[in-house]
Amino acid sequence: MLQRRPDLPDPAPPFPRGEGRCGEGRILFTLSGIVVVSVDNGSWVLPPQRALWVPRGVDYSSFARKSGALRSFALAGTETMAVPGAVRLLNLSPFFRELLIEASRDEDSAGQSVRSACLKSLILSEFEGNLHPASRMVAPRDSRLLNICQAILADPSDNRTIDDWARTVGMSRRALTRNFRQQTGLSLAVWRQQARLEEATARLRMGESVTRVAYEVGYESIATFSMIFRQNFGMSPSRYARSDAVAGVRG
Repeated sequence: MLQRRPDLPDPAPPFPRGEGRCGEGRILFTLSGIVVVSVDNGSWVLPPQRALWVPRGVDYSSFARKSGALRSFALAGTETMAVPGAVRLLNLSPFFRELLIEASRDEDSAGQSVRSACLKSLILSEFEGNLHPASRMVAPRDSRLLNICQAILADPSDNRTIDDWARTVGMSRRALTRNFRQQTGLSLAVWRQQARLEEATARLRMGESVTRVAYEVGYESIATFSMIFRQNFGMSPSRYARSDAVAGVRG
């Protein structure tokens, strides 16, 4: 999991953070805002329209932004459907999200009512139809590089240069760039761009304007943001925000 070094300044206000281990498989989600979940060597940005499946026995950590709060729901497989043994992403339609909310209210109840059994059956059906490969932001092993990644995930608009980061974590520029690429497969600049795009898609899914998203994730112009977004997703940010894939899960 990613951890922040004391010498890296915390964003203000502080973000609610949490850690846990899934004794049983769980769906992690938020009802508002954005939550960043880290599992093993990867991190995922979750708006209310997206959830993360974490299998049993797996450690995870999280921090919330924009008034987000992590929630979870335990889910076990059945004789006819096995739950995945690896982390997976889920699209959350308004219906799927409401099912999770209702089922969470009954989760701590003694025994299993007919209602809770029906809710879990519906959740399993939605779960199976909404699983996606869990592309992640790869985290480096070096603790100094981990702290850079944590700071960028906490504030994607952070425009510190490679030299700034090298001074902050006590590395030479050459060592930082070499080790970062070796451990993540990407340059720091490309990794930060991916983090910004993850943040951008999360905010667009929440209905924020393209202009606001562009500036708040760190781009100096809407044109630059739109060009990079199109190169990565094959469509403009405004078209993405209007697309069926996003409109269908916004609620």
